[in-house]
Amino acid sequence: MRLKKLLLFLLFLCGSVYLGAETPAPSTEITPPLPSSSEMTYSYENAFIKMLVTLVGLIFLVFATFWILRRLGKGKFKMGGAGRAVNIIERRPLSPKTMLYIIEIEGKQILISESQLEVRTLSMNVPKGETDSQQ
Repeated sequence: MRLKKLLLFLLFLCGSVYLGAETPAPSTEITPPLPSSSEMTYSYENAFIKMLVTLVGLIFLVFATFWILRRLGKGKFKMGGAGRAVNIIERRPLSPKTMLYIIEIEGKQILISESQLEVRTLSMNVPKGETDSQQ
């Protein structure tokens, strides 16, 4: 019984492969003539111009995005001195772990040193002309 099923399966498989291998009849469709060189050139010119316009548009979008992000970033991250009680006027590194800050609190300028261990006030009223001359 098993041998019969196996033979029928092989016969079916070989028959379907043999029948599927027939060559199709030659088609009677007429192939269109190849385009002339002027038509091909015109087509390539259109494609090239379309590509250039797309490239210029993408470059414009990239620059516009950067400009918008820069404008938004200035207003959001650097709010200036408006409405703030503490402003950092200037900071200078003394070493990789030590910094000097000149800050302004309610109209008073204060010189502060910062290190890994502590923050210390060095001077309470730094003259305003001294900070302008250092910049």
